[in-house]
Amino acid sequence: MLDIKLIREKTDFVRARLALRGAGDEVKIEGLIKLDDHRRKILTEVEALKSLRNRVSKEIGALMGQKKLAEAEAKKAETKDLGDKIAALDRQASEVEAARDALMLQLPNLPNESVPAGKTAEDNPEVRVYGTKPEFAFKAKSHVELCESLKLVDFARAAKLSGSGFLLYTNWGARLERALISFLLDLHITQHDYTEVSPPLMVGEQCLVGVGQFPKFKDQYYGVAEGDDAKNLGKLYLIPTAETPVANIHREEILAEKQLPIKYCAYTPCFRGEAGAAGGVRGVGDRAAPRALDDAARVPHADGGRRDAQAPGGRPADRLLAAVRRGHRGQKSERGDARGTGRRRRPRAERRAQAELLHVGSLGWLTVR
Repeated sequence: MLDIKLIREKTDFVRARLALRGAGDEVKIEGLIKLDDHRRKILTEVEALKSLRNRVSKEIGALMGQKKLAEAEAKKAETKDLGDKIAALDRQASEVEAARDALMLQLPNLPNESVPAGKTAEDNPEVRVYGTKPEFAFKAKSHVELCESLKLVDFARAAKLSGSGFLLYTNWGARLERALISFLLDLHITQHDYTEVSPPLMVGEQCLVGVGQFPKFKDQYYGVAEGDDAKNLGKLYLIPTAETPVANIHREEILAEKQLPIKYCAYTPCFRGEAGAAGGVRGVGDRAAPRALDDAARVPHADGGRRDAQAPGGRPADRLLAAVRRGHRGQKSERGDARGTGRRRRPRAERRAQAELLHVGSLGWLTVR
């Protein structure tokens, strides 16, 4: 959530940065400030009434000491009326504050000043390129075609089990997913100094609000009820990403600077629908639910994570791509060594499937925009 102090003190700046996103969020600023002004006016009135009530209460004590009981009783009635007005204004202030905060939760983060203005992906400048873009002498297959031809995913039987949008990984597909999970976790732990955690797969609503996923994406998430007890629905939600529980581990804690940075990585299956997908979720991998995710989260120093970019070996994303390429070479070498050790050779179809998988995993090319 953006700081209301920032919004009030740098209104034009906030409005201009939001306008760059092209989503129309800048128009909400005027209504937000009006709500905050209304809340402040109510609080000022409440403080004035409380001051008056305190003064009247002191007068009651003086009147009681002078045996002016009738006047004292009249003052008591006045303090009661003041208390009722204060209570009503407190309720009104709470309602206005809730409306203001609900509007603030709809505001996205401000784009960094280094981010150029643009309306489409074509407007994004190329920052750097890792590796060489592959060129094939044949028409490349889509990920769906590869999954079907190599029998990595059984789409039809997954739909039979759970409906459209779900995946049944089989044989090398299941093994590849498990291998990638282990590879990424081990990479973060051994090369990036992360601590592995295994978080709960269900969290309270406050966790989803805390990472900015509620209320914007609430219609895409899965609420959980114990049995058929509908009144408990919404107390817990299946996590949409490992980030949700991991980023909340230290929520509402005060950490000493010497504890920073704190770095966690986690693997979880993840559950969420996709806006605009008829009948639920579509696609493979990141667009499937439940989906698997290896997530890394940091509680950084005040420099906002620039130390990572300046660390030996470069950015974590670059180091990851380099590790994938090294992993591919190691796998090829291991296959070559295995043939000379007398181990049982795998059937030709199985070796071909692994070779295609290794080839796909060895591209090592990324454009960062």
